[in-house]
Amino acid sequence: MRIKVESWNVRTMLQAGKMAEIADELLKYDLDITALQETRWKGYRRKGNQDILYYTVEQRNNVNKVLGFIIKRSMENSIIDFEPINSRMCKVRIKGKFYNTMIVNIHAPTESANEEQTQQFCEDLNRCCDQIPKHDALLIVGDFNAKIGKEPSQSISCGTTYNS
Repeated sequence: MRIKVESWNVRTMLQAGKMAEIADELLKYDLDITALQETRWKGYRRKGNQDILYYTVEQRNNVNKVLGFIIKRSMENSIIDFEPINSRMCKVRIKGKFYNTMIVNIHAPTESANEEQTQQFCEDLNRCCDQIPKHDALLIVGDFNAKIGKEPSQSISCGTTYNS
């Protein structure tokens, strides 16, 4: 089975028409799974032909930043598990014909985060990847918070390399 996956930081889905915009993009590109960051929606919703799974966390200033997935209804029976890990990552496991696929959705800290937050994110991501079944395909998607410009560069290294 071939799965088309994308990641999109939508910034908010609380604006009128935002869900329709996202649904149009799913149809336009014939996407099966879209990993979303910063939806600001709570709970589980079902809208149109999409299944919407998402996870809510409280952030600074009581702003809800939500990670989750929009999954085509035709794939609903292929969802083995959806698991929120923490405020910066969640994962969904999809049943395949020969192997399963684990998709980890992340929202990495920005370069303004302190070293402790960055280190915690890396530890959490490594722990998440270590728990994925050995024979599953692994996709890590999301907002890696890359910056473009002439500022001094700083890279985040989580210290683990995964070979497929």
